[in-house]
Amino acid sequence: KAKEDISYNLADCSEPAVGSATSTFSEVKSLTATNYSTGKIQLKWNLLKLITKYNIERIEVTEGGSTPSADDSNWKLIHSFPSDGKKTSQATYIDETAIPGQYYYYRIQPATDKSESVNKTATKKSVVSIPLSLTGLTAHYYSGNTGAKLTWGYNSKEADTKYQTRVEVTYGNESFYEVTTDAATSCIDYTKLSSGSERSYKVTPIYYYTDPASGKTREVRGKTKTVAYSKPSEIGFYDKDYNEISSYELYVGESTTIRGYALISKDGRKAATVRGLSYSVSGDACNISKGEEDDHSNFNIEAKNAGEVTLTVWADCNSNIRKSIKIKVKKR
Repeated sequence: KAKEDISYNLADCSEPAVGSATSTFSEVKSLTATNYSTGKIQLKWNLLKLITKYNIERIEVTEGGSTPSADDSNWKLIHSFPSDGKKTSQATYIDETAIPGQYYYYRIQPATDKSESVNKTATKKSVVSIPLSLTGLTAHYYSGNTGAKLTWGYNSKEADTKYQTRVEVTYGNESFYEVTTDAATSCIDYTKLSSGSERSYKVTPIYYYTDPASGKTREVRGKTKTVAYSKPSEIGFYDKDYNEISSYELYVGESTTIRGYALISKDGRKAATVRGLSYSVSGDACNISKGEEDDHSNFNIEAKNAGEVTLTVWADCNSNIRKSIKIKVKKR
């Protein structure tokens, strides 16, 4: 019947119709392979009815190499995935024997206890296991120093990965290297960065894999992440409509917000990543409080009585970077 009608699915036949369940013409669909974590590759595919076993094979390839042929003798069976043959949901299998840094192709062959399919579905591209990207990478002002403190976290999938990690940091034409142990989450760059300047850090997790046969160790690099770090050179004041201001007037009983920026430059109101601001108030005509936004501070002003107030703001990283604005409160 299958030979006469190619749309006829033998794997979907009932046992009375075919005598016994068979996998001869079954074929896996939607097979994908992705990097799950260091030393682990995750496979996903759609299950088939009446298929009770999926033979998973793997072959080693070089990075950028050609797709291996179906009859290549280097394909190796690594696992037989069991199924009850009743579901058509998505299956997931994690290959925990992948060598970090080694590229692979995978393929899956449907089977039952009585037969194996003539079809073996292979992944469309090779996949490699490398360390997952660091999370929450940020660069902060290092208190008492002119350099920067970098902090980061590790992907939760790497929780069981026991290895020593070297975080490599480069910026501009210079570089420094921080050797960290497992679960380290910070390092410090003591190199001075002057006010009004910026740099970018590139941070790469590196796993050291030792070949058990040769005893040789090689680096396996994860994906690089970049974080910017800049220090302000001036303070800028803006009204609620983002117009730059040098003074402000309002009436008794009114309220407003003045936005304070720690700026690298006024061009496009470019805020520094080191943007912490402190303030003082001279005069009692207003109540002033400070709130924080992503790239600036809000100074919330409530006019109490007629008079004048001076708001002085300075950068936490350098108190010499400061600016004052006069706020005049008038009677109606």
